Amino acid sequence: MQRNDLIFGIALVLAWLMMSGSVMAQTHICRFGEKPPVSLSFVNKDPQLDRSRSVRWLNQRSNRNSRWIVSGLTEYELRAAFDMKIEPVAAGNGLYCLWPARVLPRVEVVKHLVYVASELVRGTCEYDVVYAHEAQHVAINQRIEDEINKAMQGLVETITQDFAAMTALPASMVQNRSQQLLARYGRDFQNLITQVDRARTRDHAAIDTSAEYGRIASQCGPDSAFTTTLQDAMRR
Repeated sequence: MQRNDLIFGIALVLAWLMMSGSVMAQTHICRFGEKPPVSLSFVNKDPQLDRSRSVRWLNQRSNRNSRWIVSGLTEYELRAAFDMKIEPVAAGNGLYCLWPARVLPRVEVVKHLVYVASELVRGTCEYDVVYAHEAQHVAINQRIEDEINKAMQGLVETITQDFAAMTALPASMVQNRSQQLLARYGRDFQNLITQVDRARTRDHAAIDTSAEYGRIASQCGPDSAFTTTLQDAMRR
């Protein structure tokens, strides 16, 4: 069983500042002597096991309307933010080059918790079956983290290439163009995270099925804790 949360934010700043730089105003091609400070931040979090929760708590937490009792749960939460600052640099003859003074897409895993019902005894068939199912959810989350990291690197490379190919602009166009770029890259980042998160939700749903729950319930025999201990705990 998987519970997903995604928190997303964008911080975009346009600064009207003049910077010194090596700019070729003659051809109106912007050439800076340094690379823009473009980077990314991905903060990982190892999954943690918490067995202090009862089966009743797990079913209330999962908020599922199912005939199957939830005996394991994985909770996962991401925070994503895109921080960018663009500064115009005087290029001479009333023209300005746009400089990405800060580009910082950030993703942080703030929760990765695995719960197994406290009524299940470690080392028993029931515990091992539930734990193995939750391990599949953990593997999906970790694979998606790798995909997000690669996608962020691709976005950073795109931004770097875009600014390297830009030409100088008249002052009247600077603010509008800067705002367009901020909106575009913020939107691209949001779409990137949303698409990957949708894939994660789809993959979790593919293993949270009635067929899978039925298989788990039948793994440990007809008189297993799934039909005795957990059923009794739910009725209390």
